[in-house]
Amino acid sequence: LASAGRLAAWLLDADDVGVMKIRADGETVDLVSQHDIEEVGETWRLSEFPATKHLIDTGQVGQVVAGDPHGDPAELAELDRMGMGTMLIIPAPLGSDGRAIVEIYRVRPQAFSRAEIDRARVVALQLRAVLTRLSA
Repeated sequence: LASAGRLAAWLLDADDVGVMKIRADGETVDLVSQHDIEEVGETWRLSEFPATKHLIDTGQVGQVVAGDPHGDPAELAELDRMGMGTMLIIPAPLGSDGRAIVEIYRVRPQAFSRAEIDRARVVALQLRAVLTRLSA
């Protein structure tokens, strides 16, 4: 699983992918895949990223694009810190074993198309299956 993000990025014509598992408290996420910017095991509080928390709570897929005047300021600042231009966020429920999110990044600030989002959802389903088995 640690290297799955890099392969997924290649498949999705993206620059990086992060897979994060949400802790039982529902407020903290742990990075479980290799990532170009962060280390496996890095943690974040969802309260710092309200747009991501909203997507997780509603199960919706969303994206953040640098320069979007309506974008969540915390998410836009995180994109800037990472040197990325776009982030696609896909919630991945793990059934009774918890929840995860898959974040797909591009350096260029270009929104993902509907077809790209559909492919990313398929990849997220595959990663979800692995996370579910590892959590069991």
